[in-house]
Amino acid sequence: DLDARIERGGVLPVAGIRLVAFLAPWTHGALAVSSVSARDYVLGTALGVLPGVLLLVIFGEAIAHWFERAPAWLLLALVVLLVLQFARGDGTRWRFSRKASDPDAGGSTEGGDSR
Repeated sequence: DLDARIERGGVLPVAGIRLVAFLAPWTHGALAVSSVSARDYVLGTALGVLPGVLLLVIFGEAIAHWFERAPAWLLLALVVLLVLQFARGDGTRWRFSRKASDPDAGGSTEGGDSR
């Protein structure tokens, strides 16, 4: 049982999950319903996110400097792409639901709900 292995492992499984998935929302829920102790959760999270935070700090500064030197047309193009992405909605959800209902994609709508 995965829950028992995480509980027995203590800090290391929590740190490993945080190292791989960083602070993905599903990890909060998964670890919250597990049997891991609060102490192991806090220590494992601190150890697991530290490398990711350090990388974000290091590369964040480099990216900020790049944006300071980037030409205005490139920044405008990035803003337009972001606006278009948000305007079209959640593309991942649309692709998966389309595959389930699109006969050309190998999905089927027979037998009820296609989700």
